Order: sequence, then C-alpha cells, then structure tokens
Amino acid sequence: MKIETNNKFSLQSIRVKLILAFIFLHAVLLSLYSYDQVSSQTKFLNQSSIETSIGAAHAMATSATPWVLSNDLAGLDEITRAQTKFPNINFAMVLNRDGQVLAYQHTYLVMDPIGSYVETPDVNMVDSTVEQLLDGQVINIT
Repeated sequence: MKIETNNKFSLQSIRVKLILAFIFLHAVLLSLYSYDQVSSQTKFLNQSSIETSIGAAHAMATSATPWVLSNDLAGLDEITRAQTKFPNINFAMVLNRDGQVLAYQHTYLVMDPIGSYVETPDVNMVDSTVEQLLDGQVINIT
C-alpha cells in the first residue's frame, strides 16, 4: 500500500488561507501602527517648534528692550542678525509701539524696511500670539 502526500500549493487548503489571513492582519496592524507613530511624531515636532520659536521670540524681546529704549539701531540690527543665524529662524523684526520698524533681518530677502511702518496686530503684549501658516511650515510669533 502506497500513501501519497499532496505537497502542491493550493489556495483551497486551510493552511494557506490561515497564512494569508495572518499576513494580511499583520500588514493592516503594522500600517495602523506606523500611521499612529508618524502622526504623533509630527504633533510632537510641531509643538516643539512652536515652543522653541516662542522661547527665541521672548529672548529677542528681552535682549532688545534696552536697545529700543535707547533707540540704538545698530544694537538692534546685531540682535536681529544673530536671531536669523539660528536654524529654522528665517525672519526677525523689531518694532516700536507705533509699528515703526527699528530692525529687520531676513535670511533670504535683502531689503531695508528700517523706518517704515507696519500695521501691528491688536494683541495683548504680555502673551505671545502664535500663528501657523502654509500648512504648519511657518510659525509666526507676535
């Protein structure tokens, strides 16, 4: 008596169906896990960028105060120039209470708006106002 075993690959077998179901389940779970990790990391990095930007804005405001009070435009220029040397900070501007530009630096644009007036937003000067522009790629701190 001869016993034959069927070693052929068949989609009808329970074994193959279980393996395919297992692979599909793991693919779905891995995709969901990856999506969750990417979204949580994106939120964390955005929040970290906002906190860093607020810290840089507060540091610049604190260090610029004596220069604004003494109307020393050269000192303000140095402060704004130093701020744009930090990574991810491309623009820094110091205004007086009337909206007159006292110092201005932009990493990519070369212009001299010193002395011109900017319409200042109506915000509480104690707290920072944070805006995210261009799909979260630009953070504006006032």
